Amino acid sequence: VSESGGTITAEQVTDGTVQSGAEYVITAVREGSDYAVTNEPYSAGSSNQRMVGDKSAISITGTVLTYIDPNPTDKYSAVWTVASSSTAQLAIKDIAGNYLGVGTDNLNVVPNATDCTVSYSSTDNYYNISTSAYVLKDQTNVYCGSSGRYSLNGNTVNLRLFKVVSESNGTVTAEQLSGEIVPNEKYLIVGVNSNNNYALTNEQYPGSGSAGSSRLTGVPVSITGTSLTYTDSNLSDDYSALWQFTTVEEAEKSFVSAFVGSMRYYNSSIDGGSSPNNSRIVQAMIIYVYSDKIVLQMKNYGETGTFNGITVKKDLEPYTIVRTVKDIETGTGSPVTDNIRISRSGRNLVVEGGKDCKINIFNMMGQPVASGRIEEDRQTFDLPTKNQIVFISVQSQSGFSKTLKACISE
Repeated sequence: VSESGGTITAEQVTDGTVQSGAEYVITAVREGSDYAVTNEPYSAGSSNQRMVGDKSAISITGTVLTYIDPNPTDKYSAVWTVASSSTAQLAIKDIAGNYLGVGTDNLNVVPNATDCTVSYSSTDNYYNISTSAYVLKDQTNVYCGSSGRYSLNGNTVNLRLFKVVSESNGTVTAEQLSGEIVPNEKYLIVGVNSNNNYALTNEQYPGSGSAGSSRLTGVPVSITGTSLTYTDSNLSDDYSALWQFTTVEEAEKSFVSAFVGSMRYYNSSIDGGSSPNNSRIVQAMIIYVYSDKIVLQMKNYGETGTFNGITVKKDLEPYTIVRTVKDIETGTGSPVTDNIRISRSGRNLVVEGGKDCKINIFNMMGQPVASGRIEEDRQTFDLPTKNQIVFISVQSQSGFSKTLKACISE
Protein backbone atom coordinates (compact mmCIF):
# COMPACT_ATOMS: atom_id res chain seq x y z
CA VAL A 1 0.00 0.00 0.00
CA SER A 2 1.08 3.56 -0.76
CA GLU A 3 -0.98 6.72 -0.12
CA SER A 4 -1.12 10.08 -1.86
CA GLY A 5 -3.76 12.76 -1.39
CA GLY A 6 -6.24 10.36 0.19
CA THR A 7 -5.96 7.88 -2.65
CA ILE A 8 -4.43 4.53 -1.78
CA THR A 9 -2.62 2.43 -4.35
CA ALA A 10 -1.73 -1.19 -3.67
CA GLU A 11 0.08 -3.92 -5.60
CA GLN A 12 -1.18 -7.50 -5.53
CA VAL A 13 0.91 -9.89 -3.46
CA THR A 14 2.07 -12.61 -5.83
CA ASP A 15 4.95 -14.29 -3.99
CA GLY A 16 2.91 -15.54 -1.02
CA THR A 17 4.78 -13.46 1.59
CA VAL A 18 3.20 -10.97 4.00
CA GLN A 19 5.35 -8.46 5.91
CA SER A 20 4.76 -7.68 9.56
CA GLY A 21 3.87 -4.00 10.09
CA ALA A 22 2.95 -3.41 6.44
CA GLU A 23 -0.50 -2.24 5.29
CA TYR A 24 -2.71 -4.32 3.01
CA VAL A 25 -6.14 -4.31 1.38
CA ILE A 26 -7.92 -7.69 1.42
CA THR A 27 -10.25 -8.39 -1.49
CA ALA A 28 -12.48 -11.14 -2.79
CA VAL A 29 -14.67 -11.61 -5.86
CA ARG A 30 -18.38 -12.29 -5.72
CA GLU A 31 -20.68 -12.40 -8.76
CA GLY A 32 -18.02 -10.72 -10.90
CA SER A 33 -17.39 -7.77 -8.53
CA ASP A 34 -14.36 -7.05 -6.33
CA TYR A 35 -15.05 -6.35 -2.67
CA ALA A 36 -12.55 -5.00 -0.11
CA VAL A 37 -12.92 -6.18 3.49
CA THR A 38 -13.49 -3.28 5.89
CA ASN A 39 -13.61 -3.06 9.69
CA GLU A 40 -17.19 -1.77 9.60
CA PRO A 41 -19.70 -4.18 11.20
CA TYR A 42 -22.58 -5.36 9.04
CA SER A 43 -25.91 -4.75 10.83
CA ALA A 44 -24.29 -3.02 13.81
CA GLY A 45 -25.80 -4.12 17.11
CA SER A 46 -26.93 -7.47 15.77
CA SER A 47 -25.82 -10.63 17.55
CA ASN A 48 -24.92 -12.07 14.14
CA GLN A 49 -22.13 -9.63 13.31
CA ARG A 50 -20.26 -9.73 10.04
CA MET A 51 -18.01 -7.26 8.23
CA VAL A 52 -18.93 -4.93 5.38
CA GLY A 53 -17.30 -5.45 1.99
CA ASP A 54 -16.86 -2.28 -0.07
CA LYS A 55 -16.93 -2.52 -3.87
CA SER A 56 -17.68 1.09 -4.82
CA ALA A 57 -14.47 2.49 -3.28
CA ILE A 58 -12.03 0.19 -5.11
CA SER A 59 -10.98 -0.49 -8.66
CA ILE A 60 -8.51 -3.09 -9.88
CA THR A 61 -6.54 -2.96 -13.09
CA GLY A 62 -4.25 -5.92 -13.61
CA THR A 63 -2.34 -6.27 -10.34
CA VAL A 64 -2.87 -2.66 -9.18
CA LEU A 65 -5.68 -1.67 -6.79
CA THR A 66 -6.90 1.87 -6.19
CA TYR A 67 -8.92 2.65 -3.07
CA ILE A 68 -10.51 5.96 -2.04
CA ASP A 69 -11.92 6.01 1.49
CA PRO A 70 -15.49 7.36 1.15
CA ASN A 71 -15.34 8.93 4.62
CA PRO A 72 -11.77 9.54 5.86
CA THR A 73 -13.04 11.17 9.07
CA ASP A 74 -14.67 8.05 10.52
CA LYS A 75 -12.94 4.99 11.99
CA TYR A 76 -13.86 2.61 9.18
CA SER A 77 -11.37 1.64 6.48
CA ALA A 78 -10.36 -1.16 4.10
CA VAL A 79 -6.68 -0.81 5.03
CA TRP A 80 -5.31 -3.41 7.43
CA THR A 81 -1.95 -3.61 9.21
CA VAL A 82 -0.36 -7.03 9.66
CA ALA A 83 0.76 -7.50 13.26
CA SER A 84 3.42 -9.97 14.29
CA SER A 85 2.43 -12.67 16.73
CA SER A 86 3.97 -15.74 18.25
CA THR A 87 2.61 -18.96 19.70
CA ALA A 88 4.26 -21.36 22.13
CA GLN A 89 3.27 -24.65 23.79
CA LEU A 90 4.01 -24.31 27.51
CA ALA A 91 2.90 -25.63 30.89
CA ILE A 92 2.06 -23.05 33.57
CA LYS A 93 3.16 -24.02 37.11
CA ASP A 94 2.24 -22.48 40.47
CA ILE A 95 4.44 -22.15 43.57
CA ALA A 96 3.11 -25.45 44.98
CA GLY A 97 4.22 -27.45 41.94
CA ASN A 98 0.75 -27.86 40.42
CA TYR A 99 -0.22 -26.80 36.90
CA LEU A 100 -2.89 -24.66 35.33
CA GLY A 101 -5.39 -26.98 33.67
CA VAL A 102 -8.94 -28.30 33.85
CA GLY A 103 -10.49 -29.69 37.03
CA THR A 104 -13.98 -31.15 37.32
CA ASP A 105 -15.48 -29.09 34.52
CA ASN A 106 -13.59 -25.80 34.34
CA LEU A 107 -10.33 -23.99 35.06
CA ASN A 108 -8.35 -25.31 38.03
CA VAL A 109 -4.89 -26.45 39.10
CA VAL A 110 -4.00 -30.09 38.46
CA PRO A 111 -1.04 -32.28 39.51
CA ASN A 112 0.14 -33.11 35.98
CA ALA A 113 1.57 -30.72 33.41
CA THR A 114 -1.11 -29.58 30.98
CA ASP A 115 -0.20 -28.36 27.53
CA CYS A 116 -1.25 -24.70 27.12
CA THR A 117 -1.05 -22.57 23.99
CA VAL A 118 0.24 -19.06 24.67
CA SER A 119 -0.27 -16.57 21.82
CA TYR A 120 1.17 -13.06 21.72
CA SER A 121 0.31 -10.02 19.60
CA SER A 122 2.89 -7.25 19.27
CA THR A 123 0.23 -4.70 18.31
CA ASP A 124 -1.15 -4.29 21.83
CA ASN A 125 1.16 -6.54 23.93
CA TYR A 126 -1.71 -8.85 24.81
CA TYR A 127 -1.48 -12.59 25.38
CA ASN A 128 -4.08 -15.31 24.98
CA ILE A 129 -3.78 -18.54 26.99
CA SER A 130 -5.77 -21.64 26.08
CA THR A 131 -5.69 -25.13 27.56
CA SER A 132 -5.45 -28.30 25.51
CA ALA A 133 -8.04 -30.04 27.69
CA TYR A 134 -11.60 -30.32 26.37
CA VAL A 135 -14.26 -28.74 28.59
CA LEU A 136 -17.33 -27.61 26.69
CA LYS A 137 -17.29 -27.15 22.93
CA ASP A 138 -14.53 -24.61 22.18
CA GLN A 139 -14.31 -23.05 25.64
CA THR A 140 -10.58 -23.39 26.29
CA ASN A 141 -9.36 -19.77 26.72
CA VAL A 142 -8.43 -18.44 30.17
CA TYR A 143 -10.95 -15.68 30.95
CA CYS A 144 -11.30 -13.07 33.73
CA GLY A 145 -14.96 -12.82 34.72
CA SER A 146 -17.00 -10.99 37.33
CA SER A 147 -15.31 -10.26 40.68
CA GLY A 148 -12.03 -11.43 39.15
CA ARG A 149 -13.12 -15.05 38.96
CA TYR A 150 -11.14 -16.90 36.28
CA SER A 151 -12.76 -19.58 34.13
CA LEU A 152 -12.63 -20.82 30.53
CA ASN A 153 -14.28 -19.06 27.62
CA GLY A 154 -14.77 -19.64 23.92
CA ASN A 155 -13.60 -16.20 22.81
CA THR A 156 -10.03 -14.99 22.46
CA VAL A 157 -9.17 -13.24 25.73
CA ASN A 158 -6.68 -10.39 26.04
CA LEU A 159 -4.42 -10.92 29.04
CA ARG A 160 -1.26 -9.12 30.11
CA LEU A 161 1.82 -10.76 31.56
CA PHE A 162 4.03 -9.07 34.14
CA LYS A 163 7.52 -10.38 34.85
CA VAL A 164 8.65 -10.24 38.47
CA VAL A 165 11.66 -7.97 39.03
CA SER A 166 11.75 -7.90 42.85
CA GLU A 167 10.25 -9.65 45.89
CA SER A 168 10.41 -8.51 49.51
CA ASN A 169 8.32 -9.85 52.42
CA GLY A 170 5.46 -10.83 50.16
CA THR A 171 5.42 -7.61 48.13
CA VAL A 172 6.15 -8.18 44.45
CA THR A 173 7.08 -5.63 41.80
CA ALA A 174 6.70 -6.66 38.18
CA GLU A 175 7.06 -5.07 34.75
CA GLN A 176 4.73 -5.68 31.81
CA LEU A 177 6.09 -8.19 29.32
CA SER A 178 6.14 -7.33 25.65
CA GLY A 179 7.55 -10.30 23.82
CA GLU A 180 8.92 -13.76 24.39
CA ILE A 181 8.30 -15.62 27.65
CA VAL A 182 11.42 -16.84 29.45
CA PRO A 183 10.85 -20.33 30.94
CA ASN A 184 11.10 -20.71 34.73
CA GLU A 185 10.96 -16.97 35.43
CA LYS A 186 8.10 -15.74 37.65
CA TYR A 187 5.13 -13.97 36.09
CA LEU A 188 1.70 -12.61 36.98
CA ILE A 189 -1.21 -13.22 34.58
CA VAL A 190 -3.55 -10.22 34.62
CA GLY A 191 -7.00 -9.75 33.14
CA VAL A 192 -9.48 -6.86 33.27
CA ASN A 193 -13.12 -6.94 34.30
CA SER A 194 -15.28 -3.86 34.96
CA ASN A 195 -12.14 -1.69 34.59
CA ASN A 196 -10.44 -3.53 37.46
CA ASN A 197 -7.15 -5.45 37.12
CA TYR A 198 -7.10 -8.97 38.57
CA ALA A 199 -4.11 -11.30 38.78
CA LEU A 200 -4.87 -15.01 38.38
CA THR A 201 -4.14 -17.10 41.49
CA ASN A 202 -4.06 -20.84 42.17
CA GLU A 203 -6.81 -20.56 44.83
CA GLN A 204 -10.16 -22.14 44.04
CA TYR A 205 -13.12 -19.79 43.93
CA PRO A 206 -15.20 -20.29 47.13
CA GLY A 207 -18.53 -21.82 46.30
CA SER A 208 -20.22 -25.02 45.31
CA GLY A 209 -21.27 -26.70 42.09
CA SER A 210 -20.20 -25.02 38.85
CA ALA A 211 -19.52 -21.74 40.70
CA GLY A 212 -16.81 -23.18 42.89
CA SER A 213 -14.17 -25.89 43.14
CA SER A 214 -13.69 -25.65 39.39
CA ARG A 215 -12.68 -22.03 38.84
CA LEU A 216 -9.87 -19.89 40.18
CA THR A 217 -9.78 -16.64 42.13
CA GLY A 218 -8.23 -13.41 40.89
CA VAL A 219 -6.79 -10.81 43.27
CA PRO A 220 -6.86 -7.04 42.63
CA VAL A 221 -3.48 -5.59 41.71
CA SER A 222 -2.21 -2.05 41.32
CA ILE A 223 -0.84 -1.08 37.89
CA THR A 224 0.83 2.23 37.09
CA GLY A 225 1.94 2.51 33.49
CA THR A 226 3.80 -0.75 32.86
CA SER A 227 4.62 -1.44 36.54
CA LEU A 228 2.58 -3.74 38.80
CA THR A 229 2.59 -4.15 42.57
CA TYR A 230 1.20 -7.24 44.26
CA THR A 231 1.24 -8.23 47.94
CA ASP A 232 0.67 -11.82 49.08
CA SER A 233 -1.56 -11.45 52.15
CA ASN A 234 -0.63 -14.86 53.58
CA LEU A 235 2.88 -16.19 52.94
CA SER A 236 2.26 -19.31 55.06
CA ASP A 237 -0.18 -20.93 52.59
CA ASP A 238 0.35 -22.24 49.04
CA TYR A 239 -1.90 -19.67 47.40
CA SER A 240 -0.21 -17.11 45.19
CA ALA A 241 -0.54 -15.10 41.97
CA LEU A 242 2.96 -16.09 40.85
CA TRP A 243 3.34 -18.53 37.96
CA GLN A 244 6.18 -20.06 35.99
CA PHE A 245 6.06 -21.11 32.33
CA THR A 246 7.85 -24.38 31.62
CA THR A 247 8.39 -26.42 28.50
CA VAL A 248 6.12 -29.43 28.12
CA GLU A 249 7.72 -32.87 28.14
CA GLU A 250 7.16 -34.53 24.81
CA ALA A 251 7.48 -38.11 23.68
CA GLU A 252 9.47 -38.96 20.60
CA LYS A 253 7.08 -38.63 17.68
CA SER A 254 5.96 -41.94 16.27
CA PHE A 255 2.22 -41.52 15.71
CA VAL A 256 -0.30 -38.81 16.51
CA SER A 257 -3.13 -40.84 18.04
CA ALA A 258 -5.00 -44.09 17.68
CA PHE A 259 -8.50 -44.68 19.05
CA VAL A 260 -9.06 -48.31 19.99
CA GLY A 261 -12.39 -48.02 21.80
CA SER A 262 -13.93 -47.11 25.13
CA MET A 263 -15.75 -48.88 27.96
CA ARG A 264 -19.39 -48.28 28.85
CA TYR A 265 -20.74 -49.56 32.20
CA TYR A 266 -24.43 -50.29 32.64
CA ASN A 267 -26.88 -52.18 34.88
CA SER A 268 -24.55 -51.46 37.81
CA SER A 269 -24.81 -50.12 41.36
CA ILE A 270 -24.38 -46.64 39.88
CA ASP A 271 -26.86 -46.88 37.03
CA GLY A 272 -29.33 -49.44 38.29
CA GLY A 273 -31.24 -50.89 35.35
CA SER A 274 -29.53 -48.86 32.63
CA SER A 275 -28.55 -50.19 29.22
CA PRO A 276 -25.60 -49.43 26.90
CA ASN A 277 -27.77 -46.75 25.29
CA ASN A 278 -28.28 -44.65 28.42
CA SER A 279 -25.52 -45.61 30.89
CA ARG A 280 -23.87 -42.76 32.78
CA ILE A 281 -20.31 -44.05 32.90
CA VAL A 282 -18.12 -44.08 29.80
CA GLN A 283 -14.37 -44.52 30.24
CA ALA A 284 -11.34 -44.61 28.00
CA MET A 285 -7.63 -44.97 28.63
CA ILE A 286 -5.04 -42.56 27.20
CA ILE A 287 -1.48 -43.89 27.00
CA TYR A 288 1.37 -41.36 27.03
CA VAL A 289 4.69 -42.85 25.90
CA TYR A 290 7.96 -41.15 26.88
CA SER A 291 11.56 -42.26 26.50
CA ASP A 292 11.83 -43.22 30.18
CA LYS A 293 8.25 -44.05 31.21
CA ILE A 294 4.72 -44.90 30.11
CA VAL A 295 1.79 -43.05 31.75
CA LEU A 296 -1.68 -44.65 31.81
CA GLN A 297 -4.45 -42.07 32.29
CA MET A 298 -8.08 -43.13 32.68
CA LYS A 299 -10.68 -40.51 31.78
CA ASN A 300 -14.43 -40.47 32.30
CA TYR A 301 -16.42 -39.12 29.35
CA GLY A 302 -19.85 -39.72 30.83
CA GLU A 303 -21.41 -38.14 33.90
CA THR A 304 -19.40 -37.27 37.02
CA GLY A 305 -20.48 -36.77 40.60
CA THR A 306 -21.76 -38.98 43.41
CA PHE A 307 -24.29 -41.69 42.56
CA ASN A 308 -25.66 -44.01 45.25
CA GLY A 309 -22.76 -43.06 47.49
CA ILE A 310 -20.15 -43.78 44.79
CA THR A 311 -18.07 -40.82 43.59
CA VAL A 312 -17.13 -40.78 39.91
CA LYS A 313 -14.33 -38.38 38.98
CA LYS A 314 -13.60 -36.99 35.53
CA ASP A 315 -9.87 -37.77 35.71
CA LEU A 316 -8.48 -40.65 37.74
CA GLU A 317 -4.96 -40.63 39.16
CA PRO A 318 -2.47 -41.61 36.44
CA TYR A 319 -0.41 -44.79 36.71
CA THR A 320 3.24 -44.48 35.67
CA ILE A 321 5.36 -47.38 34.48
CA VAL A 322 9.10 -46.76 34.47
CA ARG A 323 10.78 -48.23 31.38
CA THR A 324 13.72 -50.39 32.47
CA VAL A 325 15.70 -53.34 31.11
CA LYS A 326 14.23 -56.62 32.30
CA ASP A 327 15.07 -60.29 31.83
CA ILE A 328 12.26 -62.56 30.70
CA GLU A 329 12.21 -66.32 31.25
CA THR A 330 9.87 -67.87 28.69
CA GLY A 331 9.99 -70.67 26.16
CA THR A 332 12.10 -73.81 26.21
CA GLY A 333 15.85 -73.64 26.58
CA SER A 334 18.86 -75.60 25.44
CA PRO A 335 22.60 -75.33 26.19
CA VAL A 336 22.90 -73.29 22.99
CA THR A 337 20.19 -70.71 23.71
CA ASP A 338 20.84 -70.55 27.47
CA ASN A 339 24.43 -69.36 26.94
CA ILE A 340 23.52 -66.39 24.75
CA ARG A 341 24.44 -63.00 26.21
CA ILE A 342 22.77 -59.82 24.96
CA SER A 343 23.88 -56.24 25.60
CA ARG A 344 23.53 -52.82 24.02
CA SER A 345 25.92 -50.49 22.28
CA GLY A 346 24.14 -47.26 21.39
CA ARG A 347 21.31 -48.25 19.09
CA ASN A 348 22.84 -51.63 18.31
CA LEU A 349 21.96 -54.94 19.92
CA VAL A 350 25.09 -57.01 20.65
CA VAL A 351 24.65 -60.81 20.70
CA GLU A 352 27.40 -63.06 22.05
CA GLY A 353 27.15 -66.85 21.76
CA GLY A 354 24.46 -68.86 20.03
CA LYS A 355 26.29 -69.28 16.74
CA ASP A 356 24.06 -70.62 13.94
CA CYS A 357 20.89 -69.73 15.88
CA LYS A 358 18.13 -67.69 14.24
CA ILE A 359 17.24 -64.42 15.95
CA ASN A 360 14.03 -62.35 15.59
CA ILE A 361 13.49 -58.93 17.18
CA PHE A 362 9.97 -57.56 17.64
CA ASN A 363 8.52 -54.28 18.92
CA MET A 364 5.70 -54.03 21.46
CA MET A 365 3.10 -54.35 18.69
CA GLY A 366 4.55 -57.71 17.67
CA GLN A 367 5.95 -56.30 14.45
CA PRO A 368 9.42 -57.48 13.34
CA VAL A 369 12.12 -54.79 13.44
CA ALA A 370 15.17 -56.96 12.72
CA SER A 371 16.02 -60.61 12.07
CA GLY A 372 18.86 -62.80 10.90
CA ARG A 373 21.14 -65.68 11.72
CA ILE A 374 23.92 -65.50 14.29
CA GLU A 375 26.98 -66.26 12.19
CA GLU A 376 29.77 -65.07 14.50
CA ASP A 377 30.60 -65.49 18.19
CA ARG A 378 29.85 -61.76 18.60
CA GLN A 379 27.41 -60.07 16.27
CA THR A 380 25.53 -56.75 16.23
CA PHE A 381 22.02 -56.02 14.99
CA ASP A 382 20.91 -52.47 14.18
CA LEU A 383 17.61 -51.34 15.67
CA PRO A 384 15.87 -48.82 13.39
CA THR A 385 14.20 -46.69 16.08
CA LYS A 386 15.58 -45.08 19.19
CA ASN A 387 13.84 -45.41 22.56
CA GLN A 388 11.96 -48.55 21.59
CA ILE A 389 11.06 -51.56 23.70
CA VAL A 390 12.02 -54.75 21.86
CA PHE A 391 11.66 -58.48 22.45
CA ILE A 392 14.33 -60.91 21.29
CA SER A 393 13.48 -64.46 20.32
CA VAL A 394 16.30 -66.94 19.59
CA GLN A 395 15.76 -70.35 17.99
CA SER A 396 18.43 -73.05 17.69
CA GLN A 397 18.76 -75.40 14.74
CA SER A 398 17.37 -78.25 16.82
CA GLY A 399 14.14 -76.30 17.41
CA PHE A 400 14.73 -75.00 20.94
CA SER A 401 13.60 -71.37 21.35
CA LYS A 402 13.67 -68.79 24.09
CA THR A 403 12.62 -65.18 24.54
CA LEU A 404 15.68 -63.77 26.20
CA LYS A 405 15.11 -60.16 27.04
CA ALA A 406 12.99 -57.04 26.61
CA CYS A 407 15.19 -53.99 26.45
CA ILE A 408 15.14 -50.34 25.49
CA SER A 409 17.41 -49.35 22.64
CA GLU A 410 19.19 -46.03 23.06
